[in-house]
Amino acid sequence: MVEPKKHHFVTRSMLKRFSIGGRQEQVYVFDKKTQKSYPSAISDAGAENHFYSLDLGEERVVLENLFGDIDDQAAKILGEIDADRSLANLTLENRGLLGIIAAAQLLRVRMRRTDLIHLVHQMREMMERFSSLQDDELDQISISESQARLSSILNLANLPKFATPFLDKDLILISSADHRFLVGDNPIALFNSFPYGDIALSAPGIEIYFPLSADLTLGFYCPTIRRHLEQLEAFGERKLQHYLDAIRTGNCVVFEASHVDFFNGLQVRQASRNLYSSTDDFARVRSYLEKLPQSARVESLVQTGIDGWAKRERMPLGTFIVAVGKTNHYMIPADITDNDPDDGELKFRTDVSALVEAAVADSPFRELSVFVDKLRHRMIRDVVFLVQEGGEVLVRCSDDAMQNLFLKIRRQ
Repeated sequence: MVEPKKHHFVTRSMLKRFSIGGRQEQVYVFDKKTQKSYPSAISDAGAENHFYSLDLGEERVVLENLFGDIDDQAAKILGEIDADRSLANLTLENRGLLGIIAAAQLLRVRMRRTDLIHLVHQMREMMERFSSLQDDELDQISISESQARLSSILNLANLPKFATPFLDKDLILISSADHRFLVGDNPIALFNSFPYGDIALSAPGIEIYFPLSADLTLGFYCPTIRRHLEQLEAFGERKLQHYLDAIRTGNCVVFEASHVDFFNGLQVRQASRNLYSSTDDFARVRSYLEKLPQSARVESLVQTGIDGWAKRERMPLGTFIVAVGKTNHYMIPADITDNDPDDGELKFRTDVSALVEAAVADSPFRELSVFVDKLRHRMIRDVVFLVQEGGEVLVRCSDDAMQNLFLKIRRQ
């Protein structure tokens, strides 16, 4: 049997739902680097020669068939969702398979390889900046294209692990009223609406978007988003009620063009190079790239280094405590009254006592961060709030033995 040399990192069944005129033969491709578009046969789009091939000595191993069963399941399940325009009939089994399908699509793209190369490069830069390693030792901190290829393919052996973060999310189905969704060569797009939020599969507040067709997108939402929406509902706030209704019922929430532009913007920013569409209208994409030319070629979406860890551009100015509890997360404006890392404690005051009360009921906290003027200055893990007389809040380790150790070390 002759193995095909052209391997798809965006499945053909997906590209068919973005096909020109719905005929499932061709799709428009937009190259972000050249800003040119052209029609392409679906058999040629989202693919690269020998992308899943490994040269092991004198032998070449082709691993594209690893995706055969997953691609068949994806074509069936995603096709049913597209036809139903609803998640209401989704079985528990198919709900689990959606996590596997999304994780497989996340892992199989070129970005996973360039992310790894970028991460190793950043590690070398940090070691060069902060360590006393010699040049020959620094040279050992490197990774080749073939090593990154092998590593990304081996990750597929851990597919259930990568699928787990998708399984604990709420699902939401989003359709477009009069505008068309795009899909990029890195289709699984991540966003966090909370200004302090991280971009990671399991980050509190994370939103994960998976375009299904030219007019349908599937969202995986952190459950804390639903909890925040339920709090708004309890206070009579109806502005975002359509999100909550869609999560509860499985029915589509219909968005206008401005909202669709947001989802397409994620695809533009997070695609390595190419975008795919059912129409040859990329005017908004060109306008986007004119404002953000760095999005024309994206090698990595990983934020590394001290600056990547600390800076949050969307955070407001001022001092805030951000705490991640058992079921929710909280951003509390604060006046820090004592911040001594040596004893693992800090103290603060706030005018928003209701937030503190809600947070206390949700503790202990997995982690707590202090942000000052957009920068994260400190992170403490496994802590609780203890409200003192006069309203001051003491933050300390939730483990008494660990707290006593801090105090013992401090006295020495």
